[in-house]
Order: sequence, then structure tokens, then C-alpha cells
Amino acid sequence: PKIDVKIQIQEWDGIGQKITAALASNDAPDVIEAGNTQVAQFAESGGLLDLSDRTDELNGEDWLSGLAEPGAY
Repeated sequence: PKIDVKIQIQEWDGIGQKITAALASNDAPDVIEAGNTQVAQFAESGGLLDLSDRTDELNGEDWLSGLAEPGAY
């Protein structure tokens, strides 16, 4: 499929507040990169989609355990 991706690089300073504001606005990006210490906060607020049941479809067997485990909740 033809997919257009718009990459927006943000300063890391204050990124937690920026993500929180974006999630609250209902106009959040489809994909974000956040620190592993922030994942629980965004998951608890309902801001993250649980993809656990789609790991096969997303080639989860190829994920590095050191990257997959911190993102699990």
C-alpha cells in the first residue's frame, strides 16, 4: 500500500508534557517514541493501543526482547 509518513522530530526536554497534551487533544500522532519510564503513564490514561494480540501480524518474533519487554504492560 502507498503510505505517506510525516516525521516530526521534537526536543526531548518536555516531551512528556507534549505527548500528554497531544493525547488529550484527540489529535495525537499515530506513532510516537517515548521513554520507557513514560509508557505506563500513557498506557494508564488510555493513550496507547495494546498490540499484544497482533504480535504475529507485526512480526513480534523478530523484536529484540530488550526493546519489547519495556513496552509491555
